[in-house]
Amino acid sequence: MRQKTKDKKKKEEVEVKNNAESLVYSSQKTLDELGDKISGEEKAKVETEIENVKKALETNNTETIKDATEKLTQAFYQISEQLYKANAQNGATSSETDTNGGENTTNDGNVYDADYKVEDDNNDK
Repeated sequence: MRQKTKDKKKKEEVEVKNNAESLVYSSQKTLDELGDKISGEEKAKVETEIENVKKALETNNTETIKDATEKLTQAFYQISEQLYKANAQNGATSSETDTNGGENTTNDGNVYDADYKVEDDNNDK
């Protein structure tokens, strides 16, 4: 019975660590991709939380890692929400320009409707 408890605890530790490491990687990658789309203050806040998770990982304390991961998640959600709002505002103006329903049009206003036939080169039936 004790072995199951130890295994369960070990499994949880590994999952918590993997989750934290994955979150650190994806957060850092996203920050790098966002570049100047977020303020320096917001970026610094997430970078601080990333460092806190890295330090927590060094402790091997599951609860410390969970707490740090949760704080990073919250900081990242705040940035994501702000970006979503900014994109929604920008998207409202850009979606108005795509009113042709996705059909191919040229500047002269002509719409070209084309049919196509899918041919399978692999006739191995």
